[in-house]
Amino acid sequence: MKLDGDTSSNQDGSQASTLPNDVPAPARRRLERKGDDEQETKVSPKQVAEDTIKSVLPNQAEIVPGSIQVSPLRQMAGILIDLIVMIKMKSGGSRTVNMQIECPNFTPRRIRIDGVWHSIV
Repeated sequence: MKLDGDTSSNQDGSQASTLPNDVPAPARRRLERKGDDEQETKVSPKQVAEDTIKSVLPNQAEIVPGSIQVSPLRQMAGILIDLIVMIKMKSGGSRTVNMQIECPNFTPRRIRIDGVWHSIV
């Protein structure tokens, strides 16, 4: 994944972005913009995470980009999915939640939210 404002030309000569769709709009604009001296803009992962927090609408949740990890269970008899979810509340506060989803035989069975397992079957 290139995060340095890489663009390509369309047939009509206009510039089209080749950034991945999971980059939040504020970070995307900053990545696509170049300065007067044509130096490329660099964005840190921390800034992308902050832009993700700002881009989530109140009372909604969004998976933090780059936070999903999938691990095999018991000799490939299923998978364990780890992810981080950003929740933004109407009050203006936000919270991150660490989640794990256990899928024995590739069927979701239970979910772990901030260290507490809950059955989803």
